[in-house]
Amino acid sequence: FKPFSSCFHVRTFALKRFHAAHSGPQVHVRHSAVSIQQDATATVVVSWMKQVHQLVQRNDTVPVLVEGTITAIRLFGPSFGFIDVHVNEADVVQLMFKSQEYHGDMGGLLEGLNLGMPIRVMGVASTTRNPGEGVVLVRFCEIRGLPPNPQHVRKLLRLISQDKLQVDQLESAVNMTSEELKECIHVASKGVGDFTALAKKLLSWSSRKQSVTRRVASDSNDRSFPPVPQQLLKPPSLVQDYMDSPDEMVMIDSVSELYRQRDQELEGTNRPISLVRLHAWVQNRRRFRDSVTVVKVSDSFTATTTDGEIDFSSNQTTRCSCILHPDLLRHDEASNVYYANLLCAGSRVMLEGSVEHEKSTDTPILWVTNVQLLRCSWRPMVIRYLMELVVRNEFDMEEAADALNIDLLQAAELSQLDLTERQWKANEISRTLQDSQTRMANVSEEMMRVLASFEGLRKAHPKQVQDEYATLESLNNADYQGDNLLARNSEGTWWQRKKRPQLEFMGRQVQNVVRSHPEFGKRKLRILDVGGGKGVLAHYLAQLLGDDVQVQVIDIARGAIKNGMMRSNRLALASPVEFFVGDASQFENGEMDVVVALHACGSLSDVALGHAVNHGAAFVICPCCFRSNSHLRIPVRHDGSIRQFQSPHEWLYVDTNDLDTIKRISEVQGDERLASEGQHALCAIRAEAVQRRSEESYKDDLEVKIKTFPASYSTRNFCLVGKVRRHSA
Repeated sequence: FKPFSSCFHVRTFALKRFHAAHSGPQVHVRHSAVSIQQDATATVVVSWMKQVHQLVQRNDTVPVLVEGTITAIRLFGPSFGFIDVHVNEADVVQLMFKSQEYHGDMGGLLEGLNLGMPIRVMGVASTTRNPGEGVVLVRFCEIRGLPPNPQHVRKLLRLISQDKLQVDQLESAVNMTSEELKECIHVASKGVGDFTALAKKLLSWSSRKQSVTRRVASDSNDRSFPPVPQQLLKPPSLVQDYMDSPDEMVMIDSVSELYRQRDQELEGTNRPISLVRLHAWVQNRRRFRDSVTVVKVSDSFTATTTDGEIDFSSNQTTRCSCILHPDLLRHDEASNVYYANLLCAGSRVMLEGSVEHEKSTDTPILWVTNVQLLRCSWRPMVIRYLMELVVRNEFDMEEAADALNIDLLQAAELSQLDLTERQWKANEISRTLQDSQTRMANVSEEMMRVLASFEGLRKAHPKQVQDEYATLESLNNADYQGDNLLARNSEGTWWQRKKRPQLEFMGRQVQNVVRSHPEFGKRKLRILDVGGGKGVLAHYLAQLLGDDVQVQVIDIARGAIKNGMMRSNRLALASPVEFFVGDASQFENGEMDVVVALHACGSLSDVALGHAVNHGAAFVICPCCFRSNSHLRIPVRHDGSIRQFQSPHEWLYVDTNDLDTIKRISEVQGDERLASEGQHALCAIRAEAVQRRSEESYKDDLEVKIKTFPASYSTRNFCLVGKVRRHSA
């Protein structure tokens, strides 16, 4: 644990391999710097974004080195994303991370990066899909300093312990060698399993001044955006002339029509058009400083893949770049900012402006003079933002109502809702704005065929939909005071709008299955909370059900279990919660009567069901993150002990490819109806498997139902409820 003096450690082998791939110079490690032995080329140290643009224009693939502090992160899944870094007081350089181009295992690197974190990268200048714009395509990244938040440091340590992040990527940030850091992580993980103490020590040892990180991270929002590209600094004079001309505006039905008009102009069969009005879908958005925004629009919204990657293969010839520049827009400055925030992917807009053609490709570019939001993005965060503007009377109510697909009366009533209720309302509106046009995934015909093949199971195990409005009203009227663990919190908080109502729903379901259990009132029933973490649900159940139950928690996270034990001691419940650390699939601690799990990730839901079946227990299980934990195996019990472990598809009696397809559909974003059908099918598969296995393990009758709580709390709102009843005479 003895800290080393500050020095810069570099993955020498990675840097050498990078330079060898580019026929570049050899790298030698020296104190606090990387020195380059000059051959034909030399590494360019980038301190201005202009240098990247110049390299792109020259098509120069010389290795470049960038060091700065992260100011913005835009990820599209675990293997692709953009990160902006401050390289000096006045400029931001944009970095592009692609797992296919990264030298080495990118693993959990993107997951571990946070705002305010200093990094050093090596890569090459590369083009983007925006004309004239360049980025640094990253081939190697090193974390140069720790983030100021201990929780973020703890996350980095956890990623290393899970082999998702290479230990030497953090080496130069912690003032110790890779071997020493690995030893520290090993000791922490084998001890109390909590990286908090180690994270605080590493922060205290770090030689980097945390004030610098805080200062950069707290810069104004405008400073966090990249500088405006040279070609967008000022609108072309021709565009401004068009605005002052009396030419009649031409209505363009689609982006495709705009391209046809361009082709006719080039052929000389049609006169040039100057002013147009265009209706289109926003495909993506790029914001710059000084209130300049570039949006790409198309005739239809292009989805991402089911893995979260952007699908760049479709709809490429019918996109148009639209530039929102403060010198041209007719709105006031505040409205310009509002529209820049609202015009994100998945929204539909009306744009008016002047058309010019990009010189090298003749691609039409629309310089926007007026904008109207026709349909808001389905993302709840964007909907909440628009609702808040309406409540503050800072956005036209009629335009907002149309964009949110609500009537004017509903829009006017938004101001009567408290913050939590408005957030629930935003989630409700989000579902109405989702359909196949806004789907954030490419769902093939084969995937739809697989989903249709489980239609019979869905009918055999129908879902029971809870009355959303009745539930919301009961929550608002509930009097949770004093020591009750569901006491109200500040309006609009994560606890108030999501966690609390889900706990209340789970409490009702568990209370129901406990009181209907054949042994209820005869002895204390044992409840096992699988993956229960620090025991938020377990403590609530222990308080709700009192001496009638003994609640146990099993979780693999030592830190969470430690926190849960300390919380249990503080609460001093009549029936204290018992905590166990370990793999839930391997857990054996006597008999159990009820198995519960709230948001059991992926195959952990199957592990929980496996325990219920093995013990003939009732269960209340809410699945989540459907494609995670695929490595887990489900315990199968014979003659009173676990004799076998089965893969999820074996335990569920379903083809492995079909199961993966259903899980992919369940994860689809932007089409709530389709994702809900996938989740229903997955729950029906599990319900059917439990019933098939129940004949051997349940001495009493088992009734399995699929219930849903309001999607306003969470879109992962399906719950499997298994109630044990005594055999009827």
